[in-house]
Amino acid sequence: VIDTTRYRIHSFETGEITAIIQKYRDALAEFAKNEVNTFRAGGWCIQPFGALQDGLKSAGIKIDSTVFEGGFNKSQTHYFDFRDSPEQPFWKFSEDPLVPQANGDFIELPIASIRVSPLFFWKLAIFRKIVSQLKPFGDGSPAGGSRKDKLRMLTRYSNTVVSVDGFKASLLHKGFKKHRKKGVMVVIGHPKALSVYSLKKLKDFMTLHKDEILIETFSEWLKNIEK
Repeated sequence: VIDTTRYRIHSFETGEITAIIQKYRDALAEFAKNEVNTFRAGGWCIQPFGALQDGLKSAGIKIDSTVFEGGFNKSQTHYFDFRDSPEQPFWKFSEDPLVPQANGDFIELPIASIRVSPLFFWKLAIFRKIVSQLKPFGDGSPAGGSRKDKLRMLTRYSNTVVSVDGFKASLLHKGFKKHRKKGVMVVIGHPKALSVYSLKKLKDFMTLHKDEILIETFSEWLKNIEK
């Protein structure tokens, strides 16, 4: 049970934000094999970026991977608006992750996104109740999400992330077809949301495209583009 009244990191003062970023960056560095250089905002709540800018820079963060093309949410807990995000595989920026800047301090490596119809979310709602393999391994539930946002997804087209979570794993192949021309596809996933179904879909995807893809960590990807 989580108190979500201060869900967004922007609920804290700038100094507190910097301390939070540094604290958890140091905690990860204790056991991470690679350099800790990449950030993703909780719930995709990266805006306004100015409140995080100094903290991320001082912690040695070089990559942000929060933005996904066309993403939008405005609720009591969440706020992000990526509807004007660049249609590029990645770009540099400094003060706004949606505004490319040639000599920016950070690189935005966006999460792959895909446009889905309301039918997808109707299927998700129905299949989640009747297909046992869709039951997630975790026993929690997503934070936030207003009734207005849920109604919007059930009545009109929207953009969502390419993910290995639950029923969304069925979109992996479609997402790959869209993003293969960009040369990079960032796929997200949450251990709490994995299921028997999603792992099967992931295995099927990897088997189908094993000769076409190269899996890299963010650090490996960064080294390659900096060459």
